[in-house]
Amino acid sequence: FQVQMMQLMALSPIRWACGYLHQVHFMRSATVGAELNNDIIGRIASHQTRPLGIPMDWIQSSGWSCDKPDKIQDRWGGKNGPGNSFVCGTDQLFYLGIYFRFLCIIAILGTSKMKSTGGGAIIKG
Repeated sequence: FQVQMMQLMALSPIRWACGYLHQVHFMRSATVGAELNNDIIGRIASHQTRPLGIPMDWIQSSGWSCDKPDKIQDRWGGKNGPGNSFVCGTDQLFYLGIYFRFLCIIAILGTSKMKSTGGGAIIKG
């Protein structure tokens, strides 16, 4: 059931964007723009961020970073530690956007064909 839910989550552009923003705001150094990467916030909010897939105490103790290659499915599923919702890049988000645009083009072409032929079948066979 967990694998199916991860596949369903992978279809959500909001999930990818939030995972990337979480990674940016929690993982980068404080001088680069990680406003939430400090010990005080880590101690105060760790019990609230861990269920959201942001295990800051584990990340800081294990030294995890986006430089270590691992599969997103393993990271989200918690294969090598607690579930980690971070997304290290935006490539998948762009691919998902291209895929959804392709589906929209197919739907628009099918709808326009049906309307132009008087409501007939999309594919004649």
